[in-house]
Amino acid sequence: MDINAILKEIDGYFGEGRPEEADRKLQEYLAQAKKENRPDIQLSLINEIIGMYRVTSRAKEAYQYTVEGLTLIVENHWEGTLSHGTTLLNGATALRAAGESEKAAEFYAEAAEIYAANPNVPGDYLAGLYTNISQIFQEKGEHEETLSYLNRAEAILEKMPAKGNELATVRFDAVNSLAALGRFDEAEEKMNQALSYYENNLDKHEGHYGTALLTAGNLAFTRKDYKKAMDYYQKAKEVTLHYYGENDAYRVILKNIESCSEYIK
Repeated sequence: MDINAILKEIDGYFGEGRPEEADRKLQEYLAQAKKENRPDIQLSLINEIIGMYRVTSRAKEAYQYTVEGLTLIVENHWEGTLSHGTTLLNGATALRAAGESEKAAEFYAEAAEIYAANPNVPGDYLAGLYTNISQIFQEKGEHEETLSYLNRAEAILEKMPAKGNELATVRFDAVNSLAALGRFDEAEEKMNQALSYYENNLDKHEGHYGTALLTAGNLAFTRKDYKKAMDYYQKAKEVTLHYYGENDAYRVILKNIESCSEYIK
C-alpha cells in the first residue's frame, strides 16, 4: 500500500466535492491496512479520517478514531514520536469542535511536550500547534493571547514558501481577534492577504477558502458594509457546499445571510 498515492486519491475526491466517496475509500483502505498488518498506514489513515470528520461536523466520531489511533501508538511503542504528537493535535482539534475545550487543551499540552522533546520537529508542525492553541483562547475571548500564538505561527510559516496555504489560514484566523480588539485596519490587511493567496494560488472550491470568505463577510458586517458582507457570504456558501456539503459551517453561513439580509433594502 502506498500511503502517498492513497492520500492523493482522497484529496481528489474532496477537490471534486465528493466527501462521501472520500469517506468510503478511507474506510476501505483502513480495513485493507488492518488485514495486511500495516499499523503505520493505519495511523496515517486514521489521522486523515479524524481531520475529515472534524470538518464535516462529525466531531464525536473523530474523537473515537483518535482513541483508536492512540491505542495503536501504545501497541506499537510509538509514544513520544511525531506521529504521536500529530494524533494528539488532530484529536484535540476534534475535541474542540465537539465543545470539549478543557480536554482539548490537555491534548494540546501533551502534543506540545512531544514537539518540544523533538529537536528536529518540522516548522509547520509547530505552526499548526500554535494555531490550534490560539483557537482555544479565541473561544474564551482572550484575544491578545490568541494573537500571540498566531504571531508565532505566522513567523514560522513566513520562512516556509511552500506553506502558503497554512500561512493564509493563520492570517484569517487573526482577523476575528483583531476586530474584537478594535484593530480593524490590521484585520483588513490580514484578510486581504489571505484572500489574495486563495484567489491566486488555489482552486476556489477549496475548504479553507470558504472559511476565509466567511471570515471576510463577518469583518465587513462588523464594519457595517452589509452589501460587501453579503457578497462574501454568498461566495462562502457556494464554496463550502461544494467542498464539504451542509456541515456546521454551511449552516452558520445561512444564518449570517439571513441576518445580513435584514440590513439590505
